[in-house]
Amino acid sequence: MGAIAMARKREVRLVSHMPQLTRELAARQQRPITQEIIAAETGISIATVNRWMRGKITMIDKNVLFAFCKFYEIPLEESRQLIELLENDE
Repeated sequence: MGAIAMARKREVRLVSHMPQLTRELAARQQRPITQEIIAAETGISIATVNRWMRGKITMIDKNVLFAFCKFYEIPLEESRQLIELLENDE
């Protein structure tokens, strides 16, 4: 599988797990996590967050992906790998 296909597969996996990631983060931080909170803390529009939650995202900008990874406490190395794969796709 090529780098581009791997990047897309990882994007889909991240997006498809957004509701689960939200529940896990809420449990760790012992607070509710709403779409409005995600949008406010990441700078990502509520419309984009909503599309992610419904699995309707087809492409992800590397800056948005980084904000998403940071918010969900995804390890920095994994975030860098995803962003690097996306940069190679451009």
